[in-house]
Amino acid sequence: MFWQLTSRITGSFDTAMSVAPAFGIAKASEARAIAREVGAAVLKWQTVAKSCGLSRNAIARMESAFEHYDLRAVEKLV
Repeated sequence: MFWQLTSRITGSFDTAMSVAPAFGIAKASEARAIAREVGAAVLKWQTVAKSCGLSRNAIARMESAFEHYDLRAVEKLV
């Protein structure tokens, strides 16, 4: 069933929230708490990358993996 579900959708914050029960996260409040925790960590990605010694060019190449609409949606929860 899960592979059928994922073959029809693309990843998004809204999708993650809607399928949370399929992963044993029954309460919406619990799903939001997890999203808040992960979002808070991901929002620090540039600081972590810099502290690891990555160059500006390397950080710029990674940006699209972290900076997108869904991170902004989670940022509102943080």
